[in-house]
Amino acid sequence: MHDEQMEKALFEKFGQLRDKIEQVKATLNNPGWEDLVDELVAQGVIPKDEIIGYLSKHLGIPYVDLQEYDLDHDTVCKISREVAQKHACVCIGSIPTSVVIAIADPNNIFAIDDIKFLTDRNVDVVLALKSDILKAIDLYYENRLSEINEWKRQARIKKLN
Repeated sequence: MHDEQMEKALFEKFGQLRDKIEQVKATLNNPGWEDLVDELVAQGVIPKDEIIGYLSKHLGIPYVDLQEYDLDHDTVCKISREVAQKHACVCIGSIPTSVVIAIADPNNIFAIDDIKFLTDRNVDVVLALKSDILKAIDLYYENRLSEINEWKRQARIKKLN
């Protein structure tokens, strides 16, 4: 689905916030829809669970909150850091015949084809926030356990508030 179609879907669901969404979009330098979603969440315009829940349902793709998901270094490293950064994705699961990729744009067929070719496995996708993916890439490829634990702790505190 193209950026325009995703933006239209956002406006259909969150039409009462149209002006605020347009303001946020104007501050971004040539954003994709996944960048816009990230910024809407970061600025508190739309709660993370609400916007991602809607997009997950709209796209028919499950959502994973990487801050709450237990990842391990070996699984994450099934794809190279360079590929993960290029496509804003992270490997969250693996069996001999397939990998599960959390990705910011699940309609990015180039990313899916690239990962399928590089891993020689089928690729299943789940939706995740781009900012969470980039944070996970930063933490897990370096295997920075104390920072990973702090990131997860912050998510639990947010849930309680």
